[in-house]
Amino acid sequence: MIRPMHDPKPDHDRLLDKSEAAKFLYVSPRTLDGYMRQRRIPYYKLGRGRNAVVRFKRADLETVLGACRVDAVPR
Repeated sequence: MIRPMHDPKPDHDRLLDKSEAAKFLYVSPRTLDGYMRQRRIPYYKLGRGRNAVVRFKRADLETVLGACRVDAVPR
């Protein structure tokens, strides 16, 4: 199989699995499950029932992480 010299998709469009998303957000996969249940984080559910696969867009995770930013107060 011939592989392209570069990934045709930009890195921010790449879909991450649950463990990759948890590492990106610096949380445990269990915490990420809680965020999903609370609808605090956007995700894609592919399939149905037990065979469903969950994926996250890196750009969405960056947006969520940016929303958690606390700015410094100038003194």
